Amino acid sequence: MKKVFLLAIFILILVIFLPFKDDLENWSIDQRFLFRGTHRPLENMVIIGIDGPTMAWAKRPFFTFLPLFGELIDALGTASTSSVFFDISYDTIPDEVIRNHVSETFQKLNSTIEPRLLKSLGFALPFRQALIKSLSTGLKVILGFAYQTGRELKIEKSLLSILPESQIGFLNVEPDRDHVIRRYNLFATSPDSEKLVPSVDLAISAQFLKSSNTSEKMIDFNPSTGLSLAGKKIAGLFEHRSGLINYAGPQGTYPMISLKESLLMFRNQPENFRSFFSGKTVLVGIWLIEDIKMIPGFGYIPGVEIHANVVENILRNNFLTPPFPSEKNLILFLAFLLFLPVSYFFKLEFRAVFFLALSIVWTLLSFFLFKKSILVTWSNPFCFFLLAGVINSLLKWYETHKEKSRIRSLFGKYVSEKALEALLELPFEKFGIGEKREVGIMFLDIRSFTSFSETREPEEVVDFLNRFFQVVTEIIYLNGGMVDKYLGDGMMVLFNVPFSEKNFISAMVNTALSIRKEIGTFSQLNPKWNFSLKVGIAINSGIGIVGNIGTEKRLEYTVIGDVVNVTSRIEPLNKEYGTDILATEAVISPTSEEFIWEFVEEKILRGKEKPVKLFKLIEKK
Repeated sequence: MKKVFLLAIFILILVIFLPFKDDLENWSIDQRFLFRGTHRPLENMVIIGIDGPTMAWAKRPFFTFLPLFGELIDALGTASTSSVFFDISYDTIPDEVIRNHVSETFQKLNSTIEPRLLKSLGFALPFRQALIKSLSTGLKVILGFAYQTGRELKIEKSLLSILPESQIGFLNVEPDRDHVIRRYNLFATSPDSEKLVPSVDLAISAQFLKSSNTSEKMIDFNPSTGLSLAGKKIAGLFEHRSGLINYAGPQGTYPMISLKESLLMFRNQPENFRSFFSGKTVLVGIWLIEDIKMIPGFGYIPGVEIHANVVENILRNNFLTPPFPSEKNLILFLAFLLFLPVSYFFKLEFRAVFFLALSIVWTLLSFFLFKKSILVTWSNPFCFFLLAGVINSLLKWYETHKEKSRIRSLFGKYVSEKALEALLELPFEKFGIGEKREVGIMFLDIRSFTSFSETREPEEVVDFLNRFFQVVTEIIYLNGGMVDKYLGDGMMVLFNVPFSEKNFISAMVNTALSIRKEIGTFSQLNPKWNFSLKVGIAINSGIGIVGNIGTEKRLEYTVIGDVVNVTSRIEPLNKEYGTDILATEAVISPTSEEFIWEFVEEKILRGKEKPVKLFKLIEKK
């Protein structure tokens, strides 16, 4: 359990300190928007876009559009429009430049210009007059200004100061590190006065609700309870001030009519204009590449449409919200707790598949919850489950590699390469526990080898044995046998292990015949040996216990049991009977139709009470 706990802690630390985790979470939010698709936007909200056709129609630079905006305010005032917001930063510097230039020109001509005439020059006057007029018509005009948190609040007095504070807010929309706009600050605090500074979208939403609400204080902030609008708390805000925008869809989700079409409709079809804009909340903004911004999932949209999404989130109270506080850390902790019992009670292969599958399940769950506007943290659990799956897979690979190395060390010298490759496909546990099964046992011994070894140099003795065992082992491998061990000048051979073979007894007899045939010519390989090679072979079949015998440091895959003891005691009897291959009745019965056998004797072996029938192998039929 200690190892499992340490592994869980290791994965947890990896997840916590992953450098790209936040980027991965942002990417997942983008994909979840794509998966969810578009939802129906808020009614009674329309966008007036300053697009390419409008620029071509107006035939003027953008800083000279204030008279057109003034005309639009007057027109909307006649249509009983609820409110209008201009997503534009207002600057009177161009008017001042024009006035300074005219004044300097008159001075050079030694002439003067009346102050009243000079003041009337510029483009802001029609817009200013329209703002003043809107105060009496009931049309709520919302204007914005550029503001950075922590800096002194400055409002352009000549324009913004015309309106009540409730119709003014900051315009800033700050992107994330990857330049995607996911979050929006609903208010800031002025550093000089600690005064609440609302965003334009909060101001728009307040005006939208004001007609149906009698509360004098539309916007209220309490550090402990958070931000409220018209007495209702705005849910899903981080630190009570910023929310994850729940975008309705891609560009064009909200109805858009160009400024050109709007003004022409008012001039030529005023009744249609009033009918179209009656009761609407209007957002006016640039619909050109200069104000295009990236949002999650849906690509690029104009800045004014971002404001439309935020206003909808405020009014519908549907910012993307986690299901409960601190869910990011809690879900990661639950993943950690799940890891412990699974890793302790289940095998590596199950754990690897389980955690990899769990990372996929968590992804699907987070995507489906997103359809319900429930935003759960995806990256933390996903990375934890993925790392758990990968690490368990690596541990399984290491364990498998280690098992194959152990299998290779156990069997590599005793079975054919083909049989070894088949063994490597099986789990090591298959060979670790004992099992009872029918096996074939062969003992082989070189006759009179002691006298040969006493009269030869050690190098010659070793060379002789190595060549002999090479020839014999190849015959054994060819017939599916397994060399259990080399016994000096002899060997013990197993059949029907580690794999079951239907005709293993026949294969064992064929092995003995092939060895008999091969030793006839073996001595001719080296004339210096001058040794008439003879062998004694005993073959038997019966039930034995098969498994790994030994210690962790030295294991031996072998067979133990009476069948082994009987075979080992039969082999020396070849000297007594003058035979080279002896077998028991267990071998004769299934092979009598394939080989010619001759009964030798019924003999009581050492340590046995019942006699054993012995047969010598003559030849194959």
